[in-house]
Amino acid sequence: MDIVRDSSLGLAISNLVVNAYTSKCPRTGKPSIRSNGVEEWTILAGVVAIMPQQAHTSSEPLQLVSLATGSKAVPDSMRPYSKGRMVHDLHSEMLALRALNYHLLHECVKLKLGRTSSLVETNPDSVTNKAFRIKEGMRFALFITEPPCGDASMGYLAQSEKFDGMKKTERDERVKGLLSVSYLTNPTSKSNSTEASPTVYENEPPLKRAKMSVPGVVRGRDGYYHLGTVRTKPGRADSPISLSKSCLDKLTLKQFTSFLNCINSLILSSDRAHLSYLVLAEDKFTEVDMTRCFRERFEADCTPFSLLTYKDSGTFPHGKPDINGPKMVPSPLSLVYIPSTDLVEVLNGGVKQGCNLNANKTMKLFTQTGCGVKRGGESALSNYRMFSEAVSRGLISLGGSYNGWKKSHTQREELKKRSRGYLGEWVATQVDDFVVV
Repeated sequence: MDIVRDSSLGLAISNLVVNAYTSKCPRTGKPSIRSNGVEEWTILAGVVAIMPQQAHTSSEPLQLVSLATGSKAVPDSMRPYSKGRMVHDLHSEMLALRALNYHLLHECVKLKLGRTSSLVETNPDSVTNKAFRIKEGMRFALFITEPPCGDASMGYLAQSEKFDGMKKTERDERVKGLLSVSYLTNPTSKSNSTEASPTVYENEPPLKRAKMSVPGVVRGRDGYYHLGTVRTKPGRADSPISLSKSCLDKLTLKQFTSFLNCINSLILSSDRAHLSYLVLAEDKFTEVDMTRCFRERFEADCTPFSLLTYKDSGTFPHGKPDINGPKMVPSPLSLVYIPSTDLVEVLNGGVKQGCNLNANKTMKLFTQTGCGVKRGGESALSNYRMFSEAVSRGLISLGGSYNGWKKSHTQREELKKRSRGYLGEWVATQVDDFVVV
């Protein structure tokens, strides 16, 4: 994997996102100190557009497109009650990319109304049948204060875990062995196959399964030494499982499908809609992990991104503590900020903070919406709101349900299926479908 270390561009991107968080975002939605005195932490992510360098300038202009915080996910059991109104993946990097798609959708609306956009232009290529495209020379970077969850964070996490019950020497040997594993040296690897085969570290005990496990699912941090495998979002072993895949698995797929969601992929050409950089602090990852996750798990053409590193000076005030730090707990809230529209939202459980969410065991449905979310409680980033916006603006044609409309675009669905096959077993989440009236 291409890694640019101690990058001035990476540092500039980090400063832009963190400064916007501290100066532009309200206190509401940020981590706080609980009544028992325990402090909360969160993870911050942001998407930054790197504009083409202008003549007679020494640097490339940067534009903050979106930022988000969060480390939670909605249980899979809630999906049937959503009807497109819940945001299921509340991890900061996925929210930031979802907010990017919200921004791009509104940029397309501006062009349709005869206004201008800094990122998007009309598409003269009639062959693609896409009305718009990203402007030439644009690059996009995804900044995150912590390594995304999933396969490429295993080595980093192993170094920060206590490994209860192990002597320090045994723990150090385990970490050393883990960090030395290369996916391609796995003797069971199928180098000419599209079926992924995970690496298993010798003498590793059997993979632990959560009480509420699903066949074929590796949950979160289960089995540090089972490498190269698809994982779900992490969670306590006794918590309801989310089948939402890890951020790293999702980012890996975006090297094939682009960062466009299903709505924007039918409006915008994907040719220029790929991440150029992932931006992480230089001490927040291991090169072995990153190379295995983003390069060695498949042998296929894609549009890879590079890794930019920077020296973290600790300017983010609500970061995750290290292993020797004070006891802190993750914030249950997610904060979203989109500068272009001054959109600020605080999400809790997949809906707006304060929304009356019927999430009890009987799951009483609201008559107005026919689901567990009261009208107006859904996020502007929810599938229901974004799809409704695209339909009402005449950007896409409505035909049947959202899921049926999505499945009807066979070319994108086939690309998703093929790229998921490269990574291995990809257990589907429950269907979250709805109809826009």
